[in-house]
Amino acid sequence: MTRAQSGFTLVELLVSTIVLSVGLLGLEQLQIFSMRHSHDAYFRTQATFLAQDIADRMRANPRAIDEYDKIFRQQDHDQIGGCRNTNGCEPKEMAQNDAWEWRVSLGWINDPDDPLSGLPNGQGVVCRDPTPHDGTRAAAGVHGCLNGADEDDPYAIKIWWDDDRDDATPLQRFVTSFQP
Repeated sequence: MTRAQSGFTLVELLVSTIVLSVGLLGLEQLQIFSMRHSHDAYFRTQATFLAQDIADRMRANPRAIDEYDKIFRQQDHDQIGGCRNTNGCEPKEMAQNDAWEWRVSLGWINDPDDPLSGLPNGQGVVCRDPTPHDGTRAAAGVHGCLNGADEDDPYAIKIWWDDDRDDATPLQRFVTSFQP
């Protein structure tokens, strides 16, 4: 007479625990991957909003549209207090103030460790450039804006940020161009 066995053996329990552990580790890796790419998408969305913001500011100031290229190339960004009230200001002053406010929105002027400072190490430039998809950062000489661009060339808005906050890796870049 043979006896029927009931329940799990210790070996079966060990194997099922290992299989469950491997599955849970896979889910954890998937969650980490998802969070990292969600954060990347958030920064890219912020860069898109910021590019649209400066393009709208430029379109709203057509009398000084050519000033934006000069202001960003010369890194001449100043806050103009008169541009924030009903008295208004001159178009060139509005362009300078727009550039300053945009830089604040990027996080360029703020503390880079401040979570509300825009993009981490956010940098940006606006210039006339027929070849907009170049440049490594907003500093003069490396932003990739073509010197001597024609007035028929489109405006390029180039935004860089440090996605992983690692100085050894290159900055992420978002570029768009438009004709006013």
